[in-house]
Amino acid sequence: MAIKFNTPRWQDLSILAIGLWLLVSPWLINYPNGQGIAWSESTCIAVAIMTISAFAVCLPNIWSEVGIFVIGCWMISSPLLAHQDIAAPDQRLHQIMMIDSVVTSVLLLALSSWVIFEDGRLRKLFRIGGAER
Repeated sequence: MAIKFNTPRWQDLSILAIGLWLLVSPWLINYPNGQGIAWSESTCIAVAIMTISAFAVCLPNIWSEVGIFVIGCWMISSPLLAHQDIAAPDQRLHQIMMIDSVVTSVLLLALSSWVIFEDGRLRKLFRIGGAER
């Protein structure tokens, strides 16, 4: 009995790369050491994204894409909800941190949405788009 592996979607591999970027970006962007919340949130989100996307690469599943979409929604809203009072010592660094968060969030939302709508199973589940095929 041979084990059959599915070919990973390029979107899942891209999401895995984004998770890796989120894991190393605090060091590359040089987040201030006083930004413990930003460090810990970035690390936790990166680990969650990498775990879910590694699962999606091995066993493609629509619910892993929904999980990535939810994480992307959290990432795009979290600077507005949780970090309003936290500012980097340098305004330029704060802007770079915000741009990094927004760009990676938008990429996650775009890639996961692409797979969700390309798959079609979610539409059938909720009967979106008219008649059943």
